[in-house]
Amino acid sequence: MSRVEILVVGSGLGGLASAFALRRAGHQVALVDAGDEGDTGVAAVPPWQMPASIERMARYSGKLLPELVAELGQATGVDCEIHESALLLIGEQLEEAAEWLEQHQHEFSRGSVSEFEPGLAGGDGNAVQVRIPHRVRPSRLARALAFALPQSGVSIIRDSSVRRLDVAGNIVLGAELSDGRRVRSESVVLAAGARTNPLLFDSGLERLSVDPFQTTHLLFNPGQRLIGQVIHCGDCCLAPLADGRLMAVDLTAGQECEKTAIEDLYARVSNWLPALSRFDLENIGLGPKPGLETGLPAIGAYPQMRGLWINAGHLRRGLEICLAAGELLADQLGGAAPVPELVCRFESR
Repeated sequence: MSRVEILVVGSGLGGLASAFALRRAGHQVALVDAGDEGDTGVAAVPPWQMPASIERMARYSGKLLPELVAELGQATGVDCEIHESALLLIGEQLEEAAEWLEQHQHEFSRGSVSEFEPGLAGGDGNAVQVRIPHRVRPSRLARALAFALPQSGVSIIRDSSVRRLDVAGNIVLGAELSDGRRVRSESVVLAAGARTNPLLFDSGLERLSVDPFQTTHLLFNPGQRLIGQVIHCGDCCLAPLADGRLMAVDLTAGQECEKTAIEDLYARVSNWLPALSRFDLENIGLGPKPGLETGLPAIGAYPQMRGLWINAGHLRRGLEICLAAGELLADQLGGAAPVPELVCRFESR
């Protein structure tokens, strides 16, 4: 049985950023690596769809990115591919974003659809391009953090996952791993995304009010770049991937990847980008996008339980807020007051 000060559970961006921030705060940290490095979500969330506290976190994370990726690149040799990006708003999104656009006129450009993306349908229609100053590839940022953590002194527990938390009364003593090993720790940080509630349940603890929201996505491999930026159409999103493929994401509140839902999404995205109808689908999936019913993540102490902390429920905002969320969690472990709207709450019965 090994022993550490803080055990971080989850090796996606939330867990990696948490471990990075905790180590920088001077803690002894171990991370359980189940081989799930990085978040693959590509559907950037428009700022007007974010609660105010999340938009502040996203802006703060954006300010941290340039210096961090330069530091990570020098330390690990991994290029996070930081770049300026944009969201193109068409259709229903323009009406929904009207108030935000009125207040942030310096952050976007107006034009016709065809001026920004000639391949989209409705070329004479109105479009707004919202600039994103700093964007990185999620998989690259995850890889850089994963390489940097051991260099900074974080222990990586590889080729295993957490089976359940080690609970005694109202104290979490560590975790039991899938290979039978047990890790003792003064604190456990649960940053396991969609696995957060299952792990709590398997450990005999009450689950959090994290809605296991899932969304249908279609993956195309056209062999050529059809669009140059993320397109938000209102009920769906089109996102070009760095390897040339293109992902279409359903932004409605669907829970099941049924044939009718797939056909409906395919019809919608093909209407916006007619060229897609010439290419076969490479993959159809239902991706977990865990988030709180309030639209906010849970970041802080698990209620009425010593030694357990949560950083979960980022929904589709993991890339935008992971750095700020990690620092916020580290501050709270260091004694800072919790942020009221991000306090962990149990699911309603």
